[in-house]
Amino acid sequence: MDFLQIPHTTINIEGYFKNFSQLISLNRYKIYDDNEFYADKPELQRKDYIFEKGKAYGGDITIKFEYKNLYVWFVYSLGWTNRYDGVLTYSPHYDRRHNINLVASYACGKRQSWQFDLRWNFGSGFPYTQNQGYYPQYIPTGIGDDYVTANENLDFILGDLNAARLPAYHRLDFNIKKRFFIGEHNILELNAGATNIYNYKNIFYINRISNQIIYQLPILYSFGLNWTF
Repeated sequence: MDFLQIPHTTINIEGYFKNFSQLISLNRYKIYDDNEFYADKPELQRKDYIFEKGKAYGGDITIKFEYKNLYVWFVYSLGWTNRYDGVLTYSPHYDRRHNINLVASYACGKRQSWQFDLRWNFGSGFPYTQNQGYYPQYIPTGIGDDYVTANENLDFILGDLNAARLPAYHRLDFNIKKRFFIGEHNILELNAGATNIYNYKNIFYINRISNQIIYQLPILYSFGLNWTF
């Protein structure tokens, strides 16, 4: 619903609640094969998939400002998502508590041939499962293996499911467009931009064995040419 309107500005507030009574997920508790040899074992330890329940709720506020050649759009979202698998309640990997989007656009010049666009996005960290510890793992490859002198592989033990959070994600993008009107039906458009202007190191993932951090895209420039006729 429209909560408030002032000159050139619209403010909108929305809330939501979703109840998921049945979700299908991979069974992380599986230990045994699902066959006649282990028929006496609980289904939770045999089945490939399990049923879960979940809830998603929250709200967002949108502010739009539009005056002459200036347009500004701001959205803040606050949300919670959780699942229950019959054993524990946890946050799925896409649960994000805070999310902000700010977009600004300004056009100027003769026939508004210049356009400047700016976008900033912020998101609080996604859940992930931490390593609880490391241990040497020996995997035999044949009868003739010498386990005394064989090399072991480093493996890890996981902690509580999605109990930790990654660092926050944010980036700033900028773009400039220039239009050239050639005759009545020809328009030549040049554009240049940059993604992640301040070159923030957003984490993509972390190697669980080496602890090496892999980051997302660094500052990335782009150039384009468009001809409409």
